[in-house]
Amino acid sequence: RDPILRIPNLPIHLSTDKDGFKWNDEIHLKSFIATTFFDKENINEDLKVVESEIRNIQTWATNNNSVINNEKSKLLYILKHSPSKDILPKEILGFKVYDSLKLLGVTWTQNLSFNTHVDMLIKRASQRLHLLRILKSLLPKAELWNIYFALIRSLVEYACQLFITLPKNLSKNLERIQLRAHRIICGYNPCDCKVVTLEERRRILS
Repeated sequence: RDPILRIPNLPIHLSTDKDGFKWNDEIHLKSFIATTFFDKENINEDLKVVESEIRNIQTWATNNNSVINNEKSKLLYILKHSPSKDILPKEILGFKVYDSLKLLGVTWTQNLSFNTHVDMLIKRASQRLHLLRILKSLLPKAELWNIYFALIRSLVEYACQLFITLPKNLSKNLERIQLRAHRIICGYNPCDCKVVTLEERRRILS
């Protein structure tokens, strides 16, 4: 299948018509170069399609008095199968290809798994848990829970509709964040706090 170039805020097949969007600043192209399969037999043809789409973008930018900043632009292959690393080029027409790409706060990888994204969420949420430890002696439980909901749970729930079918191991890793927060706020003794699991919250929010 032919690769598809997806660009936020721009049409897939760009027209040189000047009636389209107009930008007065340089364009930072954060996009997906997507294909279901790359193999040795079709790699050259597939890449020609990708190069053609990139040239369409460059033409569009030129006709709309804009400049694409190659240094700040990122390309990402989305692959159903993982070919040998030496098959796919690391750069296309001056645009560097990355193994992962952060777009609108979500980290995407070539296989569309959320392992990297979840790891980053856990790291950031863990740093914020320290705030609960500091405030534990100053605020009542209800206020601590409000802080958790506002600063930590909101973080791990951002764009959660994308990973409603998260693998069990990643779901458990996220759930540990809430468990750690529960232990900081209520300790290890039994309590009457009823907090919905993050997995159930994802179902509700989806």
